[in-house]
Amino acid sequence: MLKQFSKLWTGLLLVAALLLVRQTFAAAVSVDLDVQPRVLQLGEAAQATVTVHGERNPPPPPLGGLPDCDVSGPSVNSQVSIINGRMDQSVTFVYQLVPRRTGALKIGPINYKIGNQTLQLRALELTVGAPTATGTSGEKKDTALSDLFFARLDIMPTNLFQNQLFELQLSIFHREIRLDSSFSLLNWQPAGLSISAFRELPAQRVMLNGQVFEARQFRCQARALSAGPVHLAPTVRGALVVQRERQQRGGPFNDPFFDRFFQDSLFNRAETRPVDIPTQPLEFSVRALPENGRPKDFNGAVGQFALTAQVKPDSAAVGDPVTLAARISGHGNFDSIAFPMLGNSELLKTYDAKLTAKELDETQTRGSKTYEQVLIPRSLDAQQIPAVGFNYFDPEKEQYVVLSAGPFDVKLRPAAAGAAPLTAPTQAAATPTGRDIAYLKSAPTHWRIHDEAEWSAPRFWSLQAIPPLAVVVAFILARRRQLRSGDVRWARREQAPRSARRALRTAEQALAMSQWEEFYEALANALRSYFGNRLNLPPGDVTPDGLLHVLQTAQVAAALTERVRALLELCDHARFGQMGSAALDREAGRRTLQEIANLLRNFEKVRL
Repeated sequence: MLKQFSKLWTGLLLVAALLLVRQTFAAAVSVDLDVQPRVLQLGEAAQATVTVHGERNPPPPPLGGLPDCDVSGPSVNSQVSIINGRMDQSVTFVYQLVPRRTGALKIGPINYKIGNQTLQLRALELTVGAPTATGTSGEKKDTALSDLFFARLDIMPTNLFQNQLFELQLSIFHREIRLDSSFSLLNWQPAGLSISAFRELPAQRVMLNGQVFEARQFRCQARALSAGPVHLAPTVRGALVVQRERQQRGGPFNDPFFDRFFQDSLFNRAETRPVDIPTQPLEFSVRALPENGRPKDFNGAVGQFALTAQVKPDSAAVGDPVTLAARISGHGNFDSIAFPMLGNSELLKTYDAKLTAKELDETQTRGSKTYEQVLIPRSLDAQQIPAVGFNYFDPEKEQYVVLSAGPFDVKLRPAAAGAAPLTAPTQAAATPTGRDIAYLKSAPTHWRIHDEAEWSAPRFWSLQAIPPLAVVVAFILARRRQLRSGDVRWARREQAPRSARRALRTAEQALAMSQWEEFYEALANALRSYFGNRLNLPPGDVTPDGLLHVLQTAQVAAALTERVRALLELCDHARFGQMGSAALDREAGRRTLQEIANLLRNFEKVRL
């Protein structure tokens, strides 16, 4: 009887636990709707994703009846994950949406019934632009390159004061073409501005003048060091990716099978061509900080800040140290922030404050700084530590703000028995000694006379020459290091022979294993890296024709210039399968390798 009762009780507990778990999962059901991309052209498809959490077998969401869209699907994916000991079940429904018209299309809100619950899919909006313009034959109409890509500079905010932090955003827009992922800024030397490095934001699509553009955005922090007008007109240098035309000539083996092999995509890869992206100049004005209301101890802090401070311990004996900790937090130019000013008090002995904590974000503009200063009460009258003050200029309010924390009460007790009290220093009276000069050392018993003076010995002068020579060598090394770090052209000039030697070593290894594509690729890299670094050229400008133009401008001998162009074309022809089998001879490759090495040695003697 007891065993049956125990089994019955265990069964009831299991049923209750299952019901509790089911209720828990039912209460935790959630749903989310997302559509990507949300900016598209008429005829393009968007992907709608509905994710259900906390339900094992939910019904498909009712997306089939969306107006102005053709809906297909769904495809279903299930996933189970365990995070921090908790199990999460999710089911994802994926639909394809094809808009039927241009303009703004609204999706949702949509009621979605799962079991006994009715959930709601959030409302989203799609922006649909006109399709790419085509001619009567169905081909794309000719469009100016300036209409296919351009760049724009923006500042946030637009009302700026001196020393105020602001954001510079560079946006690069393009459509119907493909741009390489790397960009560079030319003529980018903004006077009077302190600018951090750009960081890239997530790519997105935008609608401009009824056209869909792919947008790549880069943002940086900047600060105006002086007041007045600012003019920014950089040139954005990019690379246009174009498909290399398919080769119609046969391969090096004059065989149909190998001809198709050399004509496939491996030997007809895309290539990049340097292009300058039009950028509209940006002009704005920086206002000077107002003189009216400026505190006398203003140090140049601009932004929004808060000040907190405390004294530890709050009770001490006279002569024992107490610590004043002040924390400044907020957003602004933290490099202009110093320790808050402490009110004057002759009852305290103060020591220099030190920075104990610095918690700033990657832009060094948002976070906090904590300072600590040691104070020693001189007497029982120092029962109160004066307040600390900090001031800054708020560009949003356009006025100076003065912050204060304190004063701070400290419970003082007399110094311990035998401890010397701290008093203000006083000038001690001079005590006469009875004579004007007190000798510290008596006269020597005898003098030693050298026959030859120390300074006339050669060894003496040799030793004296060591310190100035060491200073000269240190100066030369420091100057060389400074030039390398600050002068990009100098650093690339020093890098040119080293990069070429590395590429030539790679070519030797490829030649030994008869890896012809890698061999000629390494030779091309040796030439391009050497001349790109030596002449401080962007990677996209190191082409046979471009390099020929630069060398001719530098008045290099015509024979050397023509040989460089010929070797570059030889490497390109071999890499892309445009040469016969004679070029794939190991002895010919060794001669080409030696010729390039000798050519680069000769160019080391040429002044460019």
